[in-house]
Formats: sequence, C-alpha cells, structure tokens
Amino acid sequence: MPWFGMDIGGTLSKLVYFEPEDINEDENMEIETLKNIRRYLTKNSAYGKTGHRDIHLQDLCRYLMTMRNTQREQNGAGVMEMNEKRWYA
Repeated sequence: MPWFGMDIGGTLSKLVYFEPEDINEDENMEIETLKNIRRYLTKNSAYGKTGHRDIHLQDLCRYLMTMRNTQREQNGAGVMEMNEKRWYA
C-alpha cells in the first residue's frame, strides 16, 4: 500500500507519495484504487487553483530520502531500503 507524508507550513504545504513495488496478495484486491491514486498524482502537475507538482524534484526527493536513511543507519537507528522505489513530490 502506498504511503503519504504531509508537511503543512505557514505558506507552503508539501505532500510526498511513496509507492512500494512489492505488492502482496491482500493489496492486489486494491490494485484499481492504487492505479487511480498513481494516475491522479502523476498525470497532473496542477491541483486545484494553487497546488502544483514540482516535477523536477521527483528524483531529488528520492535522493534526499536515500541520504537521510543512510545517515540513520550510521547512527544505528536502522534503515529502510529506498533503492528502486518510486517517489513523487
């Protein structure tokens, strides 16, 4: 199942969408819902009157998350593998 992260600030809100590639049997039943979410997030670059997707940051978010998790691993807090995953911001 996809994960969402949201940061709502004073003048800027950010939404991050993480889509794991390994879907188990239970999630296969929800595949149409997952396809609709992906289609909405990736086919649009504008949402409503003021929202927009920074397409140029897609790979950067993936890079930043990988770097952040590498730092956690060095601190002994554990790490979640982020390689070969899709991030949209």
